Amino acid sequence: MRKEIKLEDCIGKTLENFAFSGTFNSEQMVLTFTDGTFTTIEATVSYDCPELAECKLKLFEFDRDELEKVGIATVEEVKTLRDEQNRVADLKRQLQNEANERATFERLKKKFGE
Repeated sequence: MRKEIKLEDCIGKTLENFAFSGTFNSEQMVLTFTDGTFTTIEATVSYDCPELAECKLKLFEFDRDELEKVGIATVEEVKTLRDEQNRVADLKRQLQNEANERATFERLKKKFGE
């Protein structure tokens, strides 16, 4: 995977490619450079006026093929990152469920006694 850099560090670099996320959640544009780096810019609309701001790449808001096309990450890298993200989300969900069950148990124990 390429290295993400700050927008200010792009001065003087040669642009290699670009991609847009185009999802309804985010409008990100990623710019890749010939030295193996990239930067991400996000567009937001405020008072009917678009604003551009530097941001971190939201990897999963881009089409997997689009990221491979511009050289951000290979399909395998995206799959590995997505699997890891899913594993972490499952773990968080499991911990939340256990906390909810424990709270329910404590509430019922208090209500009905031991």
